[in-house]
Amino acid sequence: MSLCYVVTDIETDGPEPGRPSMLSFASVAVDGNGEIMGQFEACLQPLPGATSDPETLEWLQGQPAVWADATRDPQPPGEVMQAYAQWVHGLSRPAPFVAHPLAFDGFWIDWYLRRFLGQRLLHGPYGGKKLFAGAGIDLPTLVMG
Repeated sequence: MSLCYVVTDIETDGPEPGRPSMLSFASVAVDGNGEIMGQFEACLQPLPGATSDPETLEWLQGQPAVWADATRDPQPPGEVMQAYAQWVHGLSRPAPFVAHPLAFDGFWIDWYLRRFLGQRLLHGPYGGKKLFAGAGIDLPTLVMG
């Protein structure tokens, strides 16, 4: 069975998860031929007690279309992550996580999965069931391959 690549982009109001919040993310599942197999997008409510990074917030608000998309109809983060995990599990084949930069977007998605579901983005010698196949792929690396 071939893979289904879950290409993801996130928007946050700060540089690291926990103190600031992830505002929104979207994923598109594509097969090796580029055929779209599904899409998921959501805006998340801020974490309780979270504080936005002033520089990040200034940059986001300076792009009205991005800001509007990233803050439209936010939902509770736990509900969003549960729906996302169900969407990933519903894909018909193994699905690696793909993003650019992988170290940033993947770190945020992993943090939210751990906090709200006790799951992980990737498998490793730590707690939590992994949601995705493999170790994650940085998008430019996938394209070059």
